[in-house]
Amino acid sequence: MNALRGFSLACLTMLVLIGTAGGGEQTNSGRGLWTVYNVENTSIASWFLTEVYEDVHGRKWFAGFDNGASLYDDGALITYNAGNSAITARTTSFIYHPHGAVWVGTEEGIVVLEEGQWSRLDKDGSLGLDDVFVSALLLDSQDRIWVGTWGEGIRLFEDGEWRSFRADDGLSDDRIWTFYEDSRGDIWVGSKGGITVFEADGGRTLYTTDNSPLASNEVRVFMENSEGDLYIGAYGGGMNVLHADGEWREDPYTVQQGLPSNFVTALAVLAPDEDAASDAELLWIGTEVGLVSFDGTSFSDPLSTRYLELSHHFIEDLHADEDGTLWIVTYGGGVNIYDPAEDAYEWLFPTETGLPANDVYGLLEDSQGNIWVGTSEGVAKFDGRTWETFIPQNSGLAYRYVNGLAEDKHGRIWMSTLSGGSVYNHGEWIEYDRFGDDEGEQQLPSNSLFNVYYDSQDRVWFATGLGAAVLEDGEWTLYNRGDGLNTNIISVVTEDSMGRVWLTHWQGINILDNGFWNSLKTENADIRTDLVLASREDSQGRMWFGTIGDGVAIYDGRQWTKLNRANGRLPNDNVRSFAEDTATGRTWVGTDGGVIGLVNDELWMVYTAESTPLPHNRVNELLLDRNGNLWVGTANGVAVFHPGEDFPLLDTASNVFPWQESAWKDASGRDEGDLG
Repeated sequence: MNALRGFSLACLTMLVLIGTAGGGEQTNSGRGLWTVYNVENTSIASWFLTEVYEDVHGRKWFAGFDNGASLYDDGALITYNAGNSAITARTTSFIYHPHGAVWVGTEEGIVVLEEGQWSRLDKDGSLGLDDVFVSALLLDSQDRIWVGTWGEGIRLFEDGEWRSFRADDGLSDDRIWTFYEDSRGDIWVGSKGGITVFEADGGRTLYTTDNSPLASNEVRVFMENSEGDLYIGAYGGGMNVLHADGEWREDPYTVQQGLPSNFVTALAVLAPDEDAASDAELLWIGTEVGLVSFDGTSFSDPLSTRYLELSHHFIEDLHADEDGTLWIVTYGGGVNIYDPAEDAYEWLFPTETGLPANDVYGLLEDSQGNIWVGTSEGVAKFDGRTWETFIPQNSGLAYRYVNGLAEDKHGRIWMSTLSGGSVYNHGEWIEYDRFGDDEGEQQLPSNSLFNVYYDSQDRVWFATGLGAAVLEDGEWTLYNRGDGLNTNIISVVTEDSMGRVWLTHWQGINILDNGFWNSLKTENADIRTDLVLASREDSQGRMWFGTIGDGVAIYDGRQWTKLNRANGRLPNDNVRSFAEDTATGRTWVGTDGGVIGLVNDELWMVYTAESTPLPHNRVNELLLDRNGNLWVGTANGVAVFHPGEDFPLLDTASNVFPWQESAWKDASGRDEGDLG
């Protein structure tokens, strides 16, 4: 069983925690109810997992690389982390204690769950285990507890007493990777510097590359088959075999014999299915670049992400349960399961993982009321209760970075990514690619896409790095500098009520009106910057533009109105998105300083991460759904604001702003005039 994985890799933050129905955490801020969705509160502890452990009740425990552990029990999943347990650090390993307690090894010692209560083992430090990096745990057949550490050797709890073993005492190395008990009761210890065997009769044996055929001194995993042969994952050297008669296979198995990689990370033995053509048991071998099976003679073809069998190629741990199911834990793709009876692979928890990533760049409510969220790692669909996540490995998504979403009149969802476009058509996928040379792909003028828009004339527009590409009646037209655009790099496309198409970008604004392109820039418009990243038309026919550095510019066709820090109308001059609630007269503005609420062009409120449950002050996208809820896509997840009927609790007064002339305090509770 693997204990410490990815120790040398950079920590990647993808912690997930079960919250309320639909996976969100709800908080009442005093001015409406907020619900926050991000990878901190939507399901399994992490996509970067390091171990799977099955306890005596058949429950599966998963160790996350970053701040948490998850328990999977009969279809229910709960994640434990600092918010609801004593776990405050990366988890590595588990044991189920005979007295009913679960011990969890972490990089800051051991935490214990017993009778629903969490505590820290050795919190007073008397055992020398407090704040120690615990890398492996084992409860052996004699009810002894073995604790492996990273740098401080082994602690053994036996007959009520703790003992220590270090390299100075003959241990192969003080950096422990794993423990394994074989059929004879011998305890095998894999370390950074070789193998130590604590034999059942009290003896001890060391194996290294100096005194054995061991292919590498770094040993991460052991597995014994039904014949008593022991397979050893020699990290970097392949796989050794020590036969039941004590003889080593002369040469290790390596990539030359069929391993995907010589860096072996996980092993599991799967008994043959009763309907299988062969009665040979299979050894499954996980490596850093894929998974293979071995029948004792030959290897299967490697399985990886190429043909979508697995969600990620980096295999961290394997476990064969009593039902004959192979549980495959990956570093970056969560959990996969293999059903040998069906010869089928499945990515576990795909509908429960919520957001693929926290940085949100696209929001859409479709005609069925589903909310779509585009992120840097894929797109998620939320039906109000459950999440469905699409990434390139489990769908026809062209690329993971999704920055734009649109729905056409047929109910198809169009997606722009940084490397191609995709269409989700009621469960089927179509990919748009610049080259269009693969089956099922349609040609696209450019693969560098920054947004997508569906207009009133049944046309689909992509904002690209080569201009504005429009698909009409199956044909593409590309507008660029040669057609009168200020630049080829387009940020956003939108349409007004007169059918004019507006393009915003880093060189101002272009308008397609009656077949001709017009231009608005600092030289002929009342804007101080040409960097325009957002646009929309309001219910009065005015165009709102969000700039980087000069706040909001509103254009009614004749005059410009400015809202920025200079005139006291905004707390931040970087504006990325807008939403309007015509039923209440509220306009919402997303900035790098939080969300601004404007009521009837008069009263403003500021909602920030410091004053509300908003997960981040950088607001990339806003969406007002059919129920009047405001979805806020931020750099750290999605927040949904339910303002309620009494919002805002202010007296109406012309041109009154709460931090300037009103006694009202904004959502942070700060006094007027204090913009922080």
